[in-house]
Amino acid sequence: MGEGVGVPRYALLCLLCLILHAPGLTSIPPVDRDEARFAQATRQMLETGDFIRIRFQEQARNKKPIGIHWLQAAAIALFSTPGSTAIWTYRLPSALAATIAVLFTSVLGATLLSSRRAGFVAGVTMASALALVVEAHLAKTDAALLAAVVAGQLALGIVYIRVRAGDPVRRPLAVVFWTAEAAGILLKGPAAPALALLAVATLSIADRNIRWIKALRPIAGLILTTLITAPWFVAIEQATEGRFLAESFWQDLVPKLVDEQESHGAPPGSYLALSLASFWPGSLFLVPALVLLVGGALVIVVAAITTGRYWTWERITLSLAIFNGLFIPAAILARPDWHAVGHAMLTWTPFPGGNRYEILLLILATIGATVTPWMLFFQQSAVVDKGMQPRDISAGRFDTFLGALLASVFAIAAILATVPLFHHGINAADFQAAQFAEALEPLIGHTGAALFALGIFEAGIVAAIAISTSSAYAFGEVLQTGHSLNRPLREAWPFYLTLFGSASAAAALVLIPHFPLEFVVLTVNVIAVLAMPPALAFLLLLVNDPEVMGEHVNGFWGNVAGVTVTILLICAGLGFGLATVFPKLLGG
Repeated sequence: MGEGVGVPRYALLCLLCLILHAPGLTSIPPVDRDEARFAQATRQMLETGDFIRIRFQEQARNKKPIGIHWLQAAAIALFSTPGSTAIWTYRLPSALAATIAVLFTSVLGATLLSSRRAGFVAGVTMASALALVVEAHLAKTDAALLAAVVAGQLALGIVYIRVRAGDPVRRPLAVVFWTAEAAGILLKGPAAPALALLAVATLSIADRNIRWIKALRPIAGLILTTLITAPWFVAIEQATEGRFLAESFWQDLVPKLVDEQESHGAPPGSYLALSLASFWPGSLFLVPALVLLVGGALVIVVAAITTGRYWTWERITLSLAIFNGLFIPAAILARPDWHAVGHAMLTWTPFPGGNRYEILLLILATIGATVTPWMLFFQQSAVVDKGMQPRDISAGRFDTFLGALLASVFAIAAILATVPLFHHGINAADFQAAQFAEALEPLIGHTGAALFALGIFEAGIVAAIAISTSSAYAFGEVLQTGHSLNRPLREAWPFYLTLFGSASAAAALVLIPHFPLEFVVLTVNVIAVLAMPPALAFLLLLVNDPEVMGEHVNGFWGNVAGVTVTILLICAGLGFGLATVFPKLLGG
């Protein structure tokens, strides 16, 4: 459990919020059209005495729930009069909510990281974030919603940590969580509960355990949330003759999910790019990691994918791929029992023990890493880009066989290199690539660990190049735009943009602290197993079409192999589905 933050630090954070959020609160005129609408709706509410319906001039404003208007009305009742046109009283709830969000963020950071200093830094970062400074000056829902979300996440985080530590969870924590979710619903509908549900689902999937949710007292919590939120929703539905929920859902929420609304629209990734500015100065922490950890790899990827010639791209990628062979000397330095290795290869024994569901997950992930849908898109496009002819079919088959053989040898070597971790009882479940190398150094020596680290680094670069290129090929075919590595950038810029964007997105994902990369890799590969049978079925139909294939139509044994693989993948997918729905089938 965390150390807490300490009263002096709380005071300093409050002072920082006062310095950053108070200036301009009274003097800056309304600069956002939504701010003016929220303030006017609250003023009309005060003038009419109707605290159920939300109206802007003569029109019903059936978009957001009532929460922020009640808060603004309370502020005006305490510090002003309904007839006043001063904007600062309408902004006061946002400023106070911003301060609350900062304090809760500080407590959350101190709790999760068991460090008062970390909690204080988190609070300072939140308080000084440009987006929060702006929202603290606006009479809108966002700052208040942030306070409700952080309060809910704080309670959720403490509950999760205490359950994992085996400590008792007191009822007030659950009350705080469900009250925060109710406040979020009254402020902006499903936004806060959706974030809470995502956090709960992620933690449960990562731990493969949902029992910890009992500590939240979900039945009592849902009743409490309903008791808090239902009275107003019932009242507004009666007052608007059932129009509020329908209009807020179909005319406000759904349009925002499927298209731009009220001129609020931008290409995908725009908000992520703007976060460098909106989270400033906190975003400065991202720059060193971006440059030092990913920059070099990204430069290599970009160099490989923007050569303008498939031949050059292929030579660069193959030159990198051959360094997968570094796993072989690393495996030799691990000094495995080669007799045991040969026996295991021939007899497929011993079969791993432990959780059978996890074993099935690993088997499917291994299959999905080998037989993948993106491989089909890549292979067929690469054949076209390379300019292969029917006379090259035999050479292409040999290349495929050689590549599969080398990949298998290198993969086995990578496994053997990490066997010492198992023999020494080292739990590598949460290891990232660098941590594997660090743990291996005292067991296989500095040279062996360095070779393993270089092999993992190179394998990641090759995977980024191959998969991003495959994504660009598929994207280009779907949109019917130029999609060839032989075309210059100016002619096929959508293709290269998709290629570079995919590689950059992968690089950004790696930078997320404590991101469950192993879980993501396993999940993606399992999804590949589930998605592969339809792709193979269409491929089999295609290669058996005489009008398309001519004399090269698939033969009997080719069809046998294709159908067998497809059936095995279907059975594997069905087995995984049954094991997920009925875990007792595997003794779980």
